[in-house]
Parts: sequence; structure tokens; C-alpha cells
Amino acid sequence: MKALLAIFALVIPATAYADQCELVDDTVATNAIAAMHGHPKVVEYCEPCGDKAPGVPHTIEHVAKQRGTDGEYSVTLDKREVDLAYEYVQTAPSKYENIALLAGCPTSGVEPSLIVADDPAPTPVDRSDAPARDPPDRPSRRVAEVRSGC
Repeated sequence: MKALLAIFALVIPATAYADQCELVDDTVATNAIAAMHGHPKVVEYCEPCGDKAPGVPHTIEHVAKQRGTDGEYSVTLDKREVDLAYEYVQTAPSKYENIALLAGCPTSGVEPSLIVADDPAPTPVDRSDAPARDPPDRPSRRVAEVRSGC
């Protein structure tokens, strides 16, 4: 019996965050779609799921809501059903806000906003035609050679 209780104690907290705002009422779904129409760039981040960092920002091509048989609605981004609690829309050059919170769906364990660079990987600069330089904190080789010849 104690083993069974231990299993429940481990499983229940792990699933407490799942599907927070995947099925919502019509008002929340409509508000979420309005937020995404005004801000089409999104990023996914599910901290309760173990994500270490937000995903790569991308532009939404298609957003819709679908009514289920139970009367609740799901929101789809690019024809993929999402949990609004883990989706963020770009509201400033590097600021993304949680769609669920913007739409009025209460969440738990998620950040209300994120700072995300548009290009997470730095673009290398081609310096092949620039003159060679030594790092400022190290003497140049040419100076070291001259010193050794004295």
C-alpha cells in the first residue's frame, strides 16, 4: 500500500501541469486567436515539461479554433493543436508574452513573458580579407622573435 501511495505522489505532481490550457472555452480561444493575429511570431517553451530554453521563434501561417464534442475548444497553430500555456507571442523586438495569460486562461508554473533573441545562433562574420591581428592581451609573435634575437 505504501508503494502505491509513493507512486501516486510521484505521478500526480508531474501531470499537474499537463494540458493546462489545451481545452478552453470559446472566449479564451477567441482571445488567443486575436492575440496571435496581432502578433504572428511565436515561440514554444514548456518549463514544467523540462524544456531548458525556449524554442526557435517562427511565424504562424495558420491559426484556428475547433469545438470538441464536449463544447470546449482547442486552438491549432499551423494545423497542430497546442496548449496555450506553453506558447508565447512576440510583443516587442525580443519580448514574448504567454498566450494563455493574454487570452485569460489561468496557468501554473509558466513564465508570463520571455526575452528571446530572434536569431539564437550568432551569425559568423567573414573576416577573411581583414588584416591579421594578435589578441590585445598577448604580445605579438613578431615582438617575441625580435626580443629573442637580442
